Amino acid sequence: MYLIEEIKKEAADFLLNQGIDKENISLEIPPADVGGDLAFPCFSLAKKRKQNPREIATDLAEKFSSGDWLEKVFAVGPYVNFGVNRQKSYQMISNNVSSMADMYGHLSERRYRIGVEYLSPNTNKPLTIGHARNGSIGRSLIEILKFAGFEVASIILYNDRGIHICKSMLAYQKWGEGKTPEQLGLKPDHMIGKYYVMYNEKLEQDSDLESEVSEMLKKWENGDQEVRDLWKKMNEWFFLGVSETLQRVGISFDKTYLESDIYRYGREIIEHALDEKKVYRLDDGAVEVDLTDVDLDKKILLRKDGTTVYMVQDLYLAKKKIDDLQLDKSIYVVGNEQKYHFDVLFELLDRFKIADKSKTYHLAYAMVNLASGKKMSSRIGTGEKWDLLLDELSSLAKKEISNRDNMLSEEETNRRAEIIAQAALKYVLLNQDVNKTICFNKEEVVRFDGETGPYLLYTYARINSILNKLSLKEMNDVNDFWEVDNEIMHSIWWHCCRLPEFVERSAKEYNPAVIAHYLFALSQMVNNFYHQYHVINESVEYKIQSRVAMLKVVRQVMRNCFCLLGIVELEKM
Repeated sequence: MYLIEEIKKEAADFLLNQGIDKENISLEIPPADVGGDLAFPCFSLAKKRKQNPREIATDLAEKFSSGDWLEKVFAVGPYVNFGVNRQKSYQMISNNVSSMADMYGHLSERRYRIGVEYLSPNTNKPLTIGHARNGSIGRSLIEILKFAGFEVASIILYNDRGIHICKSMLAYQKWGEGKTPEQLGLKPDHMIGKYYVMYNEKLEQDSDLESEVSEMLKKWENGDQEVRDLWKKMNEWFFLGVSETLQRVGISFDKTYLESDIYRYGREIIEHALDEKKVYRLDDGAVEVDLTDVDLDKKILLRKDGTTVYMVQDLYLAKKKIDDLQLDKSIYVVGNEQKYHFDVLFELLDRFKIADKSKTYHLAYAMVNLASGKKMSSRIGTGEKWDLLLDELSSLAKKEISNRDNMLSEEETNRRAEIIAQAALKYVLLNQDVNKTICFNKEEVVRFDGETGPYLLYTYARINSILNKLSLKEMNDVNDFWEVDNEIMHSIWWHCCRLPEFVERSAKEYNPAVIAHYLFALSQMVNNFYHQYHVINESVEYKIQSRVAMLKVVRQVMRNCFCLLGIVELEKM
């Protein structure tokens, strides 16, 4: 057990011994100015005992005698506040962090396998800032779930067929002149997107393009060799470009599915449901399911010509993923505009006995808007491309780096700028709760102060710099080594102690923002400490030692949080 669990157990055991039922025991973190580390609210006992909650709190506090980890209990209004044995707890935290290192905060292994499907791009355009939020959430969630003890499989579905894909193909066929990305001087996926935009521009002048693109889709579905060859060539260009972007941001997948491989499947699921009278056939031959009893309306699953709708493909893929990867739960990271689709999908998976609704989850995230108010649309070519956005952020970071240290080599400047750019983008995309829309400002996210990724990197690098300058040896035999002479240090130690609790909460809520907020709060505490106290210039030896011990713990905890957020730390800034 982690120390935080030991402390909570000791507080809970004390309350149990006072006759309080287990279901009524809820421990909270009190406000910083209270002076306690855990608090028990007595409101739930007031009605049962017919007593003022303040009196209950005072009575309980008076009955406490020191324990293994708790050394004081005191009442503040209707709350019983517990205070930990500081020296003993600091030493335990330090020992745990030192021995566990990169695994500190990791939770017990669970025999439960989760599949996380994310990104799911169309192969007719490059990845955008919207994909960046999706990808950042998906990758971070996977790291958090693994750290929380789950087995996790990362999954991507490429939507590589359909009318949208044919739009890029038709435009290239008509106006591409057979030129390659190299000849046009474009990144391959950017070239594909160029012709997608071109189709929509030309459509405004020539409405006949709609019938042409529909005809191309029919030819593709009928296996027309010329159309298929063009499709393969343009898909190869797309994957070449997108794999470069994904490699740059550190995203890879355990399992890849292509829509072109699965879109014809799933009919047997509907036919089986028809046999079991879970769906029904209409007079025109179409097959429909009635979901009005759960406020999801009626849904056509097979058209009157016998072809399947997109929902059937998703039913098939859901079953295939479960079978292929032996999943106990499936999580879909998809924008919140698709809520209805997934409500229907999960209801059908449950009704068709493919997956219980409790074993499926739609992590619905909100959109990203630019602070400029510029409308983002890949269709008209105004979407912020993920890789180009990183290039811009990197350029902004280079200016800041040069202002701070103009003696760095170009190679080192570029390396640091790339890490800062990625941290800036990932943090702003993860720091907001997933259901909140992000207003994105390029200049703001690369600032070295405020709630930004570069601020976190700077805090880490400053800790590293102090520790490197001191290079003190561990002195565990000095009794005062764990002495803490101010409340900011205690807050920092206590916050580091609670990392496992935040990992558990983040995994339970499927919300990386929990870790992002935790990391920022820790960084703030450390920087507040610097404003009031010294480490290198401290004259009292035991204070230097205790502060070094604290910073070593903070450095490791920050490193572990960076890993959970998919951020690479910088040793120097």
